[in-house]
Amino acid sequence: MPELRFPEINQVACSGRLTRDPESRITESGKLRATFDIAVNLNYRDRNGDWQQETTFIPVVSWDKLADAVTEHLQKGSGIFLTGRLHSRKVEGANGSRSVLEVVARTVQFLDRKKEQDTYPETFKGQGEPETPPPNGQRA
Repeated sequence: MPELRFPEINQVACSGRLTRDPESRITESGKLRATFDIAVNLNYRDRNGDWQQETTFIPVVSWDKLADAVTEHLQKGSGIFLTGRLHSRKVEGANGSRSVLEVVARTVQFLDRKKEQDTYPETFKGQGEPETPPPNGQRA
């Protein structure tokens, strides 16, 4: 029997609000890295018909130009829509090592209006993630 083949997809898309201001630093290799967390709310009715709210907190990492834009434009409470991929890494601590699952952002769209212009800022794309060209030479 032939081996079952399937596409390996690692994509995340979610929207929420920042739970803290982004923190940025320069890595040993000279890359800018910004981290922040977002809260994503899910509203649903329970068995009794009462509305409930479930909140998921998601750690996010952005790199280079995207990290610069995130640090400059976002703050605690800012609404965003992001796309990216899941990434797992081990963190060493006083109590041993633990695994951390985070989203590496590819694009971040700022959902809050700029106060001084009353417009929405553009979507920022990350570094190192290739863009897929449109099929058959079509314009995007």
